[in-house]
Amino acid sequence: MLKHKRKGVALVWVILMAALVLVTIVGISIKVVPEKQILNARSYSQRALEGAETGIDETLYNLRNNKIKLPTPTVPYSSTKTYQSATPPTIVYEVKVQEEISGEYTFYSLGTVKNPSTDEILARKAIKVVYSGYSLPKGFALYSYTSISFKNSNSVNITGSIFANDSLDLKNVNINGAAYLSHNGILGDTKGANISGGIHTDSPEINFPKIDVQSYIDKANAFRDVLKAPYDGSVSEYPNLNISNRAAYVAGVIQGYLGAPLNYSDMVNVFKFYDDVMKPGGDIITKLNGLEIGQLQLNAKNIVYYVEADKINKDGTYPVTGTIIIDGDLLINGNITIGDPNHPENTAVIVRGNVNFAGGTANINGLLYIAGGGKFTGNGTFNCNGSVIAEGEISVGGNVDVNFHENNVPIEYPVPLGVNLQPVASSWREISYDDFP
Repeated sequence: MLKHKRKGVALVWVILMAALVLVTIVGISIKVVPEKQILNARSYSQRALEGAETGIDETLYNLRNNKIKLPTPTVPYSSTKTYQSATPPTIVYEVKVQEEISGEYTFYSLGTVKNPSTDEILARKAIKVVYSGYSLPKGFALYSYTSISFKNSNSVNITGSIFANDSLDLKNVNINGAAYLSHNGILGDTKGANISGGIHTDSPEINFPKIDVQSYIDKANAFRDVLKAPYDGSVSEYPNLNISNRAAYVAGVIQGYLGAPLNYSDMVNVFKFYDDVMKPGGDIITKLNGLEIGQLQLNAKNIVYYVEADKINKDGTYPVTGTIIIDGDLLINGNITIGDPNHPENTAVIVRGNVNFAGGTANINGLLYIAGGGKFTGNGTFNCNGSVIAEGEISVGGNVDVNFHENNVPIEYPVPLGVNLQPVASSWREISYDDFP
């Protein structure tokens, strides 16, 4: 009898242990499955956020490479793209950009993670970033982030408007346009001034439109050294130049003008290169074939050149087109013309330093952009068929004549100034996807 009772107790213990094991397995399953779902949800949310950030990064890249049009207050930019990764799920990002009345640009980006089989939405994340510094101040013949002074000038004639944040000194100037000063600025001497559009001293401040000069230096070096990305980023290299290793050969010819790596040329040799290409003549006509010369001519206005601080003492007329980066001060002392007077939109001179026209007559057809806190000074004669944008002060004597053509089609220079569109401090934030416009 006792033996049978022991067997019964053993059976009960087996059943109880089995039940305990089963309960443990079920408990673990109940715990693990939600944890896995939580981990998946977190992973999907992270990928959705990364998708939203990727959308903004790609939009910025396309803007600075002129692959998409600039948004306006009435015509925003919108794009949707699907990225199919090597393994599921699918990531879709949608970006919308709109220009605000303030001149800033608001980027909205929505990242969505989907099940590729069912199209079920697994996660969504939306972000908003505000950018500034996108474009040149619109409609100005002269712009200074600090001050403009003509108190030591002999004669000043400007077609178009002017702007300064800190101070304006407009003695004896003739302006066929308006003069604008920020509400915090100081208005100096206006004796003898003739300004058709009046003087406005209550304007909002306008930040200096910074561009990424280094990116243009990189383009100039890439063109000179390996013929890659010579333009706005949309062209990877010249076609047909890799036949029989011609690319390296053509690069060598160009380096004969523009200098080898770390041994940069000067402005005069840039002018000679352009002149020989467009004529053609010099080493170009004897060393390159017709196809190669034709490609250089076709893309001349998109080429970026780089020189270090330079002095131009040589007289001459140089209708060079494209973008010239001067990494340092520029001194002009002589009678010189840069750019094509019929097409000022094709030439930009970007100086990371000071500009001084010390004597003679300097004629610039195009944009003169002075960064790095650079000043624009001089006592000679300065004529500009285009505009001058300076981060430092504009303080010039002698004779000044700037013709902006304000009432014509706005000048669009070959510099895609969106390249250095900067995020406004603390503007990045995650928003509810319901707030995505």
